[in-house]
Amino acid sequence: MQNFDTRISVTKALCIILMVVGHSGCPQAINDFFGLIRMPCFFFVSGFLLKEKYLNTMMTFFKRRIKGLWWPFVKWSVIFLLLHNVLTSLHIYNNSYTLTDMAYKLFHIVTMTGSEQLLGGYWFLKELLYASVISIIALKLLHTIPNRNAGKDVHNGIILCLVSLVFAYILSIIPFKIPTIGSRTLLSAACYFAGYTFHKLPNSNKSNLWKGILYLLMVYIISFYYTNSMSATDYDIFIYFSIAMIGTVGVINLAGLIKGSMLKVLNYVGSKTLYILTFHFLALKLVSLSIILIKDLPITKLSDFPTISGISTNYWTIYSLVGVIVPLLIWEFSEYLQTRVKTVFLKKKTT
Repeated sequence: MQNFDTRISVTKALCIILMVVGHSGCPQAINDFFGLIRMPCFFFVSGFLLKEKYLNTMMTFFKRRIKGLWWPFVKWSVIFLLLHNVLTSLHIYNNSYTLTDMAYKLFHIVTMTGSEQLLGGYWFLKELLYASVISIIALKLLHTIPNRNAGKDVHNGIILCLVSLVFAYILSIIPFKIPTIGSRTLLSAACYFAGYTFHKLPNSNKSNLWKGILYLLMVYIISFYYTNSMSATDYDIFIYFSIAMIGTVGVINLAGLIKGSMLKVLNYVGSKTLYILTFHFLALKLVSLSIILIKDLPITKLSDFPTISGISTNYWTIYSLVGVIVPLLIWEFSEYLQTRVKTVFLKKKTT
């Protein structure tokens, strides 16, 4: 039996692959199915991995969240912002930025209220930051040291999950908006609490093949009649959450049964999800450029987002493969460069 860390890493890999596939121009039926699972599953996994020690060292938790979520968001968003006009000259974007535009965009980057189009998936980092902070504070308020047991933790997790869904519903129907925090944030928190609660259940580390297949089959059938996303509103929030959690538990059950070389590959992919999230849209442009050259299409089609519009969906498998592999190659190359720089620096230091 795999330990839960490996199982969760595989789950992350499967979800990031599903996300890339969803952006690849795949057939609508596939996208509808994956759309009910992929992003809620990420929040679920984050809650699953929440360590009890952070309830007593919350400042450490906040610092780790800032370092692991806010800083990557700002760092890569600023880099892509500075490259925006260069990418425009390459026909990846349609419009250039003025200095005023840059300043405006920079403000939204620092406050995590906006990012570049090629980093469209970065909304996830912002929502995960808010959801995790809300979750740790709420759990701390309900957490009592005396008479602590797994049953109490499950009880608290269920209560907070339901409360988050109710607040998500309220925020989706009120006539005004709260800056930076919306119904999607509270829906994300509900998924986070669900993951935390699931981890506290007896035998949560066990996987069952038929349970995994059954749950995913249920979601697949439902996807023909019901589709939605993390932007669900009104009563759809409760429906979407319920379906997403069924699918998520299905994915985790199957992830725990993967072994051999496939396990090694997915475990590797699962540890590089940030790089895939960051570079997959840019990687998709390589496929678009190839199609433009082969079919002699106008170079302006390169700015179509995320894939070239008006062409056959048969290219989605190529888009998906490149969207996963190229970011991994970028990571490997960056690691190689860092190693070389360190080696050269140490040689100079010792001579």
